[in-house]
Amino acid sequence: MTLKTENIKKILIIKISAIGDVLMATPAFHAVRKSFPWSRIYLLVGNWSKEIISSNPHIDEIITIEDEVFFKPWKILSLLRFILRLRRLRFDMIIPLHRSFAFSLFSFLIGAPERVGFDESRRNFFYTKRIATTPSMHEVDKYLQVVKSAGVRVNEIDKRMYIKIEESSFINEILDNYPVSEGDLTICICPGGGINPKTKLPLKNWRIEKYAKLADELIGKFGSRVIVVGSKEEKFLGEELKRLMRHKFINLVGQTSIPDLAYLISRCQLFIGSDSAPMHIADAVGTRTIALFGPTDSRVWGPYNKNNRIIKNELFCSPCYKNDGKPPKCSTKECMESIMVDQVIEVIRSTIKMVPR
Repeated sequence: MTLKTENIKKILIIKISAIGDVLMATPAFHAVRKSFPWSRIYLLVGNWSKEIISSNPHIDEIITIEDEVFFKPWKILSLLRFILRLRRLRFDMIIPLHRSFAFSLFSFLIGAPERVGFDESRRNFFYTKRIATTPSMHEVDKYLQVVKSAGVRVNEIDKRMYIKIEESSFINEILDNYPVSEGDLTICICPGGGINPKTKLPLKNWRIEKYAKLADELIGKFGSRVIVVGSKEEKFLGEELKRLMRHKFINLVGQTSIPDLAYLISRCQLFIGSDSAPMHIADAVGTRTIALFGPTDSRVWGPYNKNNRIIKNELFCSPCYKNDGKPPKCSTKECMESIMVDQVIEVIRSTIKMVPR
């Protein structure tokens, strides 16, 4: 049956959980906005990632929820009360950008007549329209495939991820206090990541000793200004780098908000890190990015901008993460351990002009 788009007045998009995942869904938000300019578009997002989306011009209203409500059985009463609240809004269409059966049932209980979502598990029978996607397809394109099946024209939009860049006096002051010579680079490094409300995946991270050696070379041999970032939970990584490194760097681990981080990365000439929210932010703001990959599939979660670079070594066991929220059992981290500092330096030099002193 053909969907009568003119009857769609209120749309709820659901995207909970990781900051990077929400950022990769922003082209889909843009596509929905462009195809339904007359509709009021709501986004249901978790508290963990709401900051990344707060200034998005394609969303009319943001509804937030505790991320844990969907993953903790004892939160069921809170979830039922929340469903009743959403039912009162009388949505015409719901688009959950999640693969889990739980979100299929959740959208059914909210009561919208049109419910469009993934069919990758073949169990999401509560949707009125289901779309199966190719496993190796990038997440940005998977989300676009889902909204396309809801009557959205995805070929008429700019597919770049959206994040608003606002000037930060805090970041400007820090950069002014650590000036660089003309021609020298400002490089942002994120040694952590892999943490979100549902999953902890430290297997994605390169060893801190290798980041220390890399940063020392970038500062000592090439005269770069190195800034290290990360979450409040990762402050120990900044302290460990201080202990390991010979040269001074700017340690901002745990000190930036999401808007500050976006502005900072936009002021850098290069970003280096593994599969993490800051990596996706760097990709979105247009800063040249070098992403280190091992257990996760770079075709699916790598930088979307084709000008950015991915470093990974082809091992029979990599990628091993199945996107089921369960960390792979691995005692060696061979995929990340096999990436050498010299290998990263070589890719940096082939990506951006960098001359030894």
